[in-house]
This record gives sequence, C-alpha cells and structure tokens, in this order.
Amino acid sequence: MRKQLIKIKVIAGAKKKQIIESDGILKVYVNAPAVDEKANKAVIEILSEHFNVRKRAVKIIRGEKTREKVVEVISLPARYAPQCQQQQGRLP
Repeated sequence: MRKQLIKIKVIAGAKKKQIIESDGILKVYVNAPAVDEKANKAVIEILSEHFNVRKRAVKIIRGEKTREKVVEVISLPARYAPQCQQQQGRLP
C-alpha cells in the first residue's frame, strides 16, 4: 500500500469542478460552498475520481477549515507518484 501527501488549494463555489496544477500545488475547484463540510466532501470526491481511487482512500490530514489543505491518498497509481514526491519536500 502506497501513501502520498499532496498539498492542495481549494476554491469553493466555483462554476465547474476541475483540478489544475499551478506552481507545484494542485488547485481544486468545487461547486459546493464552504459550509457544513460540503466543500471538503466535494474535494474528496473529485480527488478520488482524479486519482482513480476510492473515496475512503482520500483523507484530509491538515486544513479542514482552510483553503490550503494537505491530503493523504492511499494506493495512488504509479503515474502520479513523481508529481506527489516533488510536493512532499515543500510540505510544512
């Protein structure tokens, strides 16, 4: 089992759901508002689809109440590993 930490920035209330890599950080755009954990649930859903893993394999480690978060993805497919390893060195 492989675990990777990924630093993301969440943009809640966006017009469309998407993930964009910018400046070594994944920007995650979600439709859901940042109210009652709705945005966090949407982030987990879009990241699980993006990385092709189950929702329970994506966990918010840090930043549940902020835009900048650190998420853990378990059993990340090998094609995404180099991108995540670059980010690991930048985590606080």
